[in-house]
Amino acid sequence: MSKEYDLQRIVSGNLRILRTRKGLSQLELSVRTGLTLAFINKIENGKKWVSANTLSLLCRELDAFPFEFFLSGDIPDHDTGYRSKKTHEQMIIELDEVLSRYKKEST
Repeated sequence: MSKEYDLQRIVSGNLRILRTRKGLSQLELSVRTGLTLAFINKIENGKKWVSANTLSLLCRELDAFPFEFFLSGDIPDHDTGYRSKKTHEQMIIELDEVLSRYKKEST
């Protein structure tokens, strides 16, 4: 079943969520990214779109993955395979532990 999404609304809402999760005001994010306060405000209000370069800046400063800006909230975790950044980091730690054990056992 095909579904139509308002990507601008999704990205703007997720930017607000990611920014507040990081504890930053729009002004603080503006200073950190070099983007104008007005531009960040317009993105969050769905009046401006983000380029790939802008998305990269926002990801870096908000410590977020690019896909987090596009999550619509209606996709179950088991469909995406991405539950949260914490889950992703935990997976990496567990994989590293398995590889370490494997190296020890094979030597």
